[in-house]
Amino acid sequence: MGFCTTDGTILNTLKTDSKPLVLDAVCWIGITGVSLVLQHVMDLW
Repeated sequence: MGFCTTDGTILNTLKTDSKPLVLDAVCWIGITGVSLVLQHVMDLW
């Protein structure tokens, strides 16, 4: 997952609308959590 801006500046996007960054962070936390749980269930970790 990447972060793209329409105007090319990340700082401007952070000031105006940070919802995409929050959604991206929540997705990455979810993906990491599921991965760790599956590794634990399958005795890989």
